[in-house]
Amino acid sequence: MDAKRGDIEHTIEFYARALFDRVGADAVTVQPYLGMAALEPFWRHTDKGVFVLTATSNPSAALIQELKCR
Repeated sequence: MDAKRGDIEHTIEFYARALFDRVGADAVTVQPYLGMAALEPFWRHTDKGVFVLTATSNPSAALIQELKCR
């Protein structure tokens, strides 16, 4: 499921259970913006796939994703 989920720990636990247990998704796409703890509930489902979104291909993405900060 291309859900691009990522949230605080309490909320993301519900997303993981909903997508894997209720919807029956075999794999999900998640985004790591809120840290590793936001991904852990998905990784606990060792029989499922987890794709981590690290960069996107939309034209304006580079404005943020390639921004150099000082």
